[in-house]
Amino acid sequence: MELPIRPQSDRFTTPGRYRELETQLRRRIEGSDIPILFIYAFDPRTRLGPFVFVDKTLVPGAPRAVGAALYAAGFRNVRLVLQQWNPNIQPSVTRFDGKPPEVLMISAMQIHSAPAWRLIRDAWQLGDDRPLILAGGPKAVYEPWDFFGLSPDGREGADVVVTGEEYVLLELLDRIVEMKGPSDTMLAAFERAREGGLLEDIPGLVYRPDAPDGPPPHLVNTGVQRMVQDLDELPLALEAMGLFEPPHARTTLSSQPVPAEQLGRHAKILAMVTTHGCQFHCPYCPIPAYNQFTFRHRSPQRMVEEIAGIADLCGMTKFFGTDDNFFSRRETAEAALAAMARGKVGNKPFRKAITFATEATEFDVLKNQDLLPLARDAGMRGLWLGIEDLTAGLVNKGQTVEKTKTLFKLLVKHGIAPMPMMMHHDGQPLWTLRSL
Repeated sequence: MELPIRPQSDRFTTPGRYRELETQLRRRIEGSDIPILFIYAFDPRTRLGPFVFVDKTLVPGAPRAVGAALYAAGFRNVRLVLQQWNPNIQPSVTRFDGKPPEVLMISAMQIHSAPAWRLIRDAWQLGDDRPLILAGGPKAVYEPWDFFGLSPDGREGADVVVTGEEYVLLELLDRIVEMKGPSDTMLAAFERAREGGLLEDIPGLVYRPDAPDGPPPHLVNTGVQRMVQDLDELPLALEAMGLFEPPHARTTLSSQPVPAEQLGRHAKILAMVTTHGCQFHCPYCPIPAYNQFTFRHRSPQRMVEEIAGIADLCGMTKFFGTDDNFFSRRETAEAALAAMARGKVGNKPFRKAITFATEATEFDVLKNQDLLPLARDAGMRGLWLGIEDLTAGLVNKGQTVEKTKTLFKLLVKHGIAPMPMMMHHDGQPLWTLRSL
């Protein structure tokens, strides 16, 4: 699905609005107990190549971001489940102190669609006691319709698909809670809001217009999300670190989540947000359009606070920046690296205390190669580079064979591992004689 673009003046939320919404929602649910089960769907058939082993030691971005957003907004009865840790978990039998979840959130990449669908169908086995089902993640952003009509009769599916970021989720939850009576479930409140047309002004949602009784006649798409421009408005991941389900093979939840200070025994790498956006407009890539051709970033101080805080609290010392292109803007990259170079975990500087890796393009790293010594002082030990095509014959992002050789030698010289990401299509030979 190609995402439309908002007018430039309408792409962002009002500055400070995220924090206002967070406070408003916290006030609305004060004294309430709303059990929320968040599951990051994972298909073990995708455990290939570089993802083997790393997939079980990495905390992905979605549970970190959503968990922090929920906790900061006042939801305390939340459990974050990673299917790579808990492959047999079943929403139909999970319980929070004897109660089924009132909200089920599922995040999935496209390659993890099948287990996401199974989780949704399983939740429907609860009948009248089933939770409100929300779907999100990359699969939801680009193919939201795939979460509806999952049973032969077309009834089963998600209640609503969130095609935006944390702000959209909180706006949806705030509207539902506003409609929730003392004896209502979140599902009943959602249905009341949907029937009253009260969700139509929340950009970033897709849902069926009627009660799920047979295939949906059509789907309501409320349009493209408004984004939070200042990423410092979003809560730190620290607040979500004590919400994770410990690894096991059971279908049910443990009595308690993993304490934050013990999370490092299971997870070694944290995915963290540093910047969003890329100046390249490659025809195959949806990232610039998703970010509505904008560039957003966190303040250097906020990044250092999160890295040092997670290392101190959880004992995790490896961090992966989920950048689209970290070196896209020199001033942003330089300020972040300078602050990280001054950062400390205990008495150790980041250079010795942490390992930081992120994503960039060969073109931008070469253009800013003088920053590489500073990057190493900041703790950078790896750069995932979108080379895509060594010859630039099929995909040209300013790369050449000589530039690649030059850059890789520079990175190795400074102790930063070059990690090339390549593309391959079915009609392309794996190897060609006397050719790159």
